[in-house]
Amino acid sequence: MQPMNIESSVWARNGVRWKRPGPVMAERRFLFFSISRIFLLAILAIFLNGVTLFFMEAPAVYAKSRYLINRNTLDHLNREGLPEKLVQSMAPLLEKVFPSREAFLKVLGELEVPPRAPLETDIILRYSAMDQITIQAETFSSDQISRESIFKGNVQGKIPRENILFSTAKLRMLIGELNSYERLIGEGGIRVEQWDREVRGDYLNYTRVFDNNSQDMQNPTPVDETLKLEGSVQISAAQGKARSSTLFLDLLNQEAVLEGKSAKGSERVRIEAYPDRLSKGAEGQTTTDPSTSPAREIVVQAARASLENKKRRIILEGAVEMQRMPEDFFLSSGILQLLYDEEQMLTEANARQSVCIEQPGRVARADLARVDELKQTIRLEGNAEVDSGQYNLQGSQINLFLDVNRGVAQGDGNAPIQMTMKMGGEFTPAFRCR
Repeated sequence: MQPMNIESSVWARNGVRWKRPGPVMAERRFLFFSISRIFLLAILAIFLNGVTLFFMEAPAVYAKSRYLINRNTLDHLNREGLPEKLVQSMAPLLEKVFPSREAFLKVLGELEVPPRAPLETDIILRYSAMDQITIQAETFSSDQISRESIFKGNVQGKIPRENILFSTAKLRMLIGELNSYERLIGEGGIRVEQWDREVRGDYLNYTRVFDNNSQDMQNPTPVDETLKLEGSVQISAAQGKARSSTLFLDLLNQEAVLEGKSAKGSERVRIEAYPDRLSKGAEGQTTTDPSTSPAREIVVQAARASLENKKRRIILEGAVEMQRMPEDFFLSSGILQLLYDEEQMLTEANARQSVCIEQPGRVARADLARVDELKQTIRLEGNAEVDSGQYNLQGSQINLFLDVNRGVAQGDGNAPIQMTMKMGGEFTPAFRCR
């Protein structure tokens, strides 16, 4: 690849000319279009809120900035501490593009609750501007024929609109003919930071595809938008952390998939969540008093974890294990489905394929199990068996309370329970889950 010729540097959508890189650091700016937010909820309300990474478009060094408010924008404004009524008053402006700063400021002034202080206005402008991201690197080259640009050496970037910082060893940008697609490939030492969240990996591939038959040159709408991270992927936030071999995000459909190297031991996906913590800026806060209540922790391992945010569910597959502390609740199964509500709180867990549940003083197993977080009950179905220090229960269907001390089991009119009483002695389970 030859260095870009400054005399023929017109490239891509906006036809903007580049300046020759300086001798030490090459800095370039690109027009940034907002990405749909994706949530990898905490297993049981985890964190991966907005691993909304970044998107870089064709060079637009002198492009005039536009403004857009989306759901991400409102979240950022809440994190910055703007008045709740002011943020709520912006809802009617969602997904509307304003062609200039003047047009945007005029609409802000007409809100039911307009910004009252210059600082509030500045914060809104920062998170609404569809302006440029900055990329710095030690070297930069561009090939006009192949429509490819390469940044090498300590590559660093910043996206003010999303409060994102990123870095990598090498960054490639490719633009398809007629702007049919845009691709960003990062190699080596991938690191992305946003608020209290951080994602690391070895390789990154971001792709956005357009329908050229209906593409709006000023505000194109993608028909496909995906992001894939590979190689020792690590995700951390105040609310928890995760590791996997790959992370795949479908940004338009709000779906995510984490995959481990295999279904064996430490090669599985591992997710640790701390439900008591709330994210606020770069600090983690707790909802309980640690001096009077032990901190809750949830650890989940599986060969594969997938999130379907529109359906509010997470599906874990392959040698699934889930442990909840401090109650020491352990569940293993082949498949585990977690359902959550609008507040991202777990409402139900459905397990199948060799389900086994272990709690202090009780073990249970069945073909299927349903844990109802609202009713605090466990429903076992198919070859169900429960063993404790006082009794052994068997039946096609058994209902239990999550609290072992309540220990009430109920059968069904069509599913009687066989009970064997145990007399004295210490609890020795008839089977174990781990």
